[in-house]
Amino acid sequence: VNGGYNFKGSTSSTDLYAFTSWLPEKIDLKSADKVKLWERIYAGNKRNDCMITISTGDVPCEDDIGLKGNHSYAVLEVIEEGGVHILLVKNPWGNFRWHGRYSTDDNLNWTEALKKKLHFYDFAQYANGIFWIDFDSVIEYFENIDINWNPAPLVYRQRVWDMWQSANMSAGHANLFLNPQFAV
Repeated sequence: VNGGYNFKGSTSSTDLYAFTSWLPEKIDLKSADKVKLWERIYAGNKRNDCMITISTGDVPCEDDIGLKGNHSYAVLEVIEEGGVHILLVKNPWGNFRWHGRYSTDDNLNWTEALKKKLHFYDFAQYANGIFWIDFDSVIEYFENIDINWNPAPLVYRQRVWDMWQSANMSAGHANLFLNPQFAV
């Protein structure tokens, strides 16, 4: 698939690029402009032009928070409703879900209207790793957001295909900087 999927350790945007050829972008959530980032992911998701994952760093008290450390989560929905910016997220392990704001444990932030609109009870009844989390909590508890953008809307593009020959690659393949590079 798109050149193969045979490498150790990776980031989710690299994995998605290998499967889809959608263009990867990694953003550090601690230094990102929260308002602009929300506008970008909301608009991109609404147009179906991006795939999004979010990744944690070290997480103290994983069981209390409901997030695994150094782990990536798929973003299934990006919703703006009544001033609330909220994401539907899936832990790909299929279990272990968020216990903070807008979780199934949260009785403070949910309104009955929002629960109904976002099918809260459909997700609350199963321990399948799918949960709602507000964007402010994403900024607080996650380190990175990986976005893969659909290249189809790009007006100007060119594909270059070539093959790396093992004789031209650095020993061990550990340092990609020493391998043949394309400049854009």
